Amino acid sequence: MLMRKNYIVEVDGQQHTAQLASDGHRAELAIDGGEPAPASSVPVLGGRAVAVTVGGHRRLVHLSVADARGSLKATLDGRPVPLVVLDELRAHARQALGAAAGSGTLAADIPGLVVDIRVEPGQAVQRGEPLIVVEAMKMQNELTAGISGKVAKVAVRVGQTVNPGDVLVVIEADPGD
Repeated sequence: MLMRKNYIVEVDGQQHTAQLASDGHRAELAIDGGEPAPASSVPVLGGRAVAVTVGGHRRLVHLSVADARGSLKATLDGRPVPLVVLDELRAHARQALGAAAGSGTLAADIPGLVVDIRVEPGQAVQRGEPLIVVEAMKMQNELTAGISGKVAKVAVRVGQTVNPGDVLVVIEADPGD
């Protein structure tokens, strides 16, 4: 029996739905409600990349975590691709909290330690620009602006421990956003 899991995937700013079905031996992937296609992945290059095959088409993907909100740094066949992958529950929670809709409030998703602050109040920022680095489980997670605007408040300091939901930075939206 195939176990199904739904994901929300944002690629280059465009949102898609993905349903992955697997029984541990075989897998199928359906994108945006399309027909499921056989899917597989194999670690390559010493685990630094994954060879992904969907519907008979093989692609080489390098992934690394960019921030704690689901953003990934990815290259697809050597081309950089902005990518966010969230399971359905986390995507709905993110929308409810306003992050997916472009909230000006950046909050911690996981407990961690603030190791770098890259902005200050009054500074103009663009959507996707790195704001803060939080270390969690010995990994540094770069948190980015959800909207373009001006930094209204930096609510934390380097060395501070943060918990899920703690406000880190508040951004006032640009009038056109």
